[in-house]
Amino acid sequence: MSTSSYKKRLEQLLKNGWVQLGIFIFVIIHFTTLYIFFIAPQKDAQAKEDKMRSWAWSGEVLLSIAEECKKNPDEKLCGKADKKAYDYIQTCRTQIPEAIKEEGLEVERELYQEKKAFVLDLCGLLEKSEYAKDSESSSNKNNDAQ
Repeated sequence: MSTSSYKKRLEQLLKNGWVQLGIFIFVIIHFTTLYIFFIAPQKDAQAKEDKMRSWAWSGEVLLSIAEECKKNPDEKLCGKADKKAYDYIQTCRTQIPEAIKEEGLEVERELYQEKKAFVLDLCGLLEKSEYAKDSESSSNKNNDAQ
């Protein structure tokens, strides 16, 4: 057969409605598979990395406020630093362990590992601080009152 006869046969097949439907279904199945197995997990990993980056940034802000309060204890931010520290300790106790339990593809990313190491170090530091002891005693008082 010549090239033109193959071309005519192909044109006839493509005009057939069933062939068009088959091609459409083939494309849908392959794009769905691509999304389920490649795109969605990457989006999920990116969202988890963004969350870890957010916690790291909050920790850096907390440390810079604490450093500023050491230099100038009368600074307005010093009152907010205590609340930020207590909030961060609660995050260390609840959200961060949960996020680490549900790790996926983001574990392979270097930036995620750097931010995670920083966040875990800061959580460990805060757990040893007076803030953690105050946080535990205030939560125990709240539980006793209930």
